[in-house]
Amino acid sequence: SGPIVCKPVVNGVERDGVEVFDRRDPSMHAVPVSEVHFAGADLALEAVEVSRRALPAWRNTPALERSAIMRKAAEL
Repeated sequence: SGPIVCKPVVNGVERDGVEVFDRRDPSMHAVPVSEVHFAGADLALEAVEVSRRALPAWRNTPALERSAIMRKAAEL
């Protein structure tokens, strides 16, 4: 099983980061447990723009439906 890989997701698409940070098992330093990809400024700005475009539809989604979506996301 290898380390857990966490990459930025923008508009439903997993993307590579500009920098990768490896986390290691504190009791066995040679064992990687996760690999976190950090988004750069360009990807962050793209994510903000995608969010701005999605806001009107999200705003018009009923509160109970938004709540169900957020709960499902929290389970992932």
